[in-house]
Amino acid sequence: APGILPLAAFYWICNIGISVTAILLVQKSSAAATMLANVVALPLSALLFCCQLPFLVAQPFHWRFASSLALAVAGNLIYGEILFR
Repeated sequence: APGILPLAAFYWICNIGISVTAILLVQKSSAAATMLANVVALPLSALLFCCQLPFLVAQPFHWRFASSLALAVAGNLIYGEILFR
């Protein structure tokens, strides 16, 4: 299929960007901040696959994706509030 090469290139660019961002986050922050960022990224990526994407069938939306994202964000806020007091 003609659209697979641009989609694969976009996938690789996104993966490289995420890896570089994680390395920079570890260098400038802490391992805990990197772990918390990855905790937020997982439900976001699950929600992304619920959208119509080229060459992929949209997956059904589950509220646990949104609730896990809300829980991770709330945990980050509480952790940051306790840490920086």
